[in-house]
Amino acid sequence: MRDWRARPWRCGAAAIFDPYHRRIDEIIDQRLHEGRPTVLLSLHSFTPVYAGIARPWHIGTLYHRDRTLPPLLLKALRGEADLVVGDNEPYAVSDETDYTVPVHGEMRGLLNTGIEIRQDLISDQAGEKDWADRLARILGEIEIVLHAERVDLTRPRQREPDAAADHEAAGNARHQPRPTASRRISALVPRAAHRSRR
Repeated sequence: MRDWRARPWRCGAAAIFDPYHRRIDEIIDQRLHEGRPTVLLSLHSFTPVYAGIARPWHIGTLYHRDRTLPPLLLKALRGEADLVVGDNEPYAVSDETDYTVPVHGEMRGLLNTGIEIRQDLISDQAGEKDWADRLARILGEIEIVLHAERVDLTRPRQREPDAAADHEAAGNARHQPRPTASRRISALVPRAAHRSRR
């Protein structure tokens, strides 16, 4: 039986998903070519209540293989006395449920993390500005730490061992093109539909 959802998802991928991720690739390529410091930060929001349960976090960090940027971000956020901070909450990153961090961050060897902000905290311009200012300050402080530790953000790092093993399981991935949105969308769509940002 034909899956009635397949065509709408293909149309959505062609109209939105593919151009969006192609543009991210282009920006990363340009920055690395110019030798500019580059990290990947994926920013989302989540509902204050899900399935009748109030979510206590103001903000959460989401990560998978990166062991450099997420701990620094988590520590900095938890240093803010007025915040309840989730550690891979309300979501966590995985190859099965995510695209941006695994493909644009991990596979490209960039420092990377995700951030989720509770929607009621950014529901107006004042909230948006407060959070933009706070994150700009925190990320600026993290940049100073990374510079002091001589972390080179102008070149991709060697992938974490488990990331390399995962991506090379089907062959030598260094000689294969990065997955395109179209090639990965079919695997992600059913899970993404189930896990859509709630």
